[in-house]
Amino acid sequence: MKKTIVDIDQNIDLLINEINAFNDDAAVKSIMVLSSAKIEHPRSLLDPCLKNLNKGIIGGIFPEVVFEGKRYDDKAIVVGLNFDMETLVISDLDEKSDHKIESAIEILAENSGSEDNAVFLFMDCLCRNKQCVFDSMFNLMGGSASYIGAGAGSLTFEKFPCLFSNEGMQENAVVFGLGKTDLNVGVAHGWESISKAFKVTESDNNQMKTLDWKPAMEVYQEVIEGHARQSVDFEDFLNCVKSYPFGISKMDDEMIVRDPFKTENNNVFALDNVEEGSFVKILYGDIDLLLEGASKARNNAINSAGDSRVNAEIMIIDCISRVLFMGDSFDKELAILDPEKKAFGALTLGEIANNGDSYLEVFNKTAVVGAING
Repeated sequence: MKKTIVDIDQNIDLLINEINAFNDDAAVKSIMVLSSAKIEHPRSLLDPCLKNLNKGIIGGIFPEVVFEGKRYDDKAIVVGLNFDMETLVISDLDEKSDHKIESAIEILAENSGSEDNAVFLFMDCLCRNKQCVFDSMFNLMGGSASYIGAGAGSLTFEKFPCLFSNEGMQENAVVFGLGKTDLNVGVAHGWESISKAFKVTESDNNQMKTLDWKPAMEVYQEVIEGHARQSVDFEDFLNCVKSYPFGISKMDDEMIVRDPFKTENNNVFALDNVEEGSFVKILYGDIDLLLEGASKARNNAINSAGDSRVNAEIMIIDCISRVLFMGDSFDKELAILDPEKKAFGALTLGEIANNGDSYLEVFNKTAVVGAING
């Protein structure tokens, strides 16, 4: 596998040149691009390049990227994969019916065959129709594939074209790459509960309205202030809540973490869906436990790879809000995830994976490691 990192702080000509060089390289079968969000004018400058490629390309724009043991907010990574990818773009995702989404994914599933399948997927983090994508993908392909991907976007939480595809830069979309290769995935977070379970009595997609029939923000504030033993000013919401995500209770699995990012009218908005009728707990992060979670994610991926671990390429998908919470201690997490300083990846707004044989999920505040055989 060939990979390189390029500076995009001044302009993106270097990135375009590298993409074209990978396209011309006979050893490269398909391309992945992971870029930091400092990239400017991505659609007008990149579309002509992307639409002229003769190889499949997927990827996304994220708050930061990681490459060989370091993190960057001003660079892009280009990865030349040594296996072909069948690519698929579903655009205008929030306007598409469930049937149209499933029909599009069915075409990809029909080409999966019976061999090892790895599905790489990147999605606009602000899309609301994510669950239909995951339901359709898992229902059609299930355990015949391993999955890894991420929510793309920036910490401004404003929509922009944040996905790379052969159809150009995309927003409000999901891009898939189906490859015939062995992919082993590890998922863990390390957050612990500090509250009882609250029933989500009213919600709308990613918006929690009431918990146990009380305004969601009132319940959330009460738990946080009780734990902190002081009143909290939620004016700087992101900074106040970075230590206190929600955890959705799941049978026989770690809780699925949901990252709150704003409050409005006593409602709490999370990055991803929180289903009405589900049960949530409020979590708290101890740095040592989070580092243990990172170690668990890497070990699960490496151990699952078995004998192929020697030649495996390591892909890291880690949540940017873990960086915001851990501060300088995140260097320790990165060293745990990439002790050999050979990995590549991104710090993201939602982590997408299936944990072993479990259901395909989008996670928040979670470390995901993929061991790619090739």
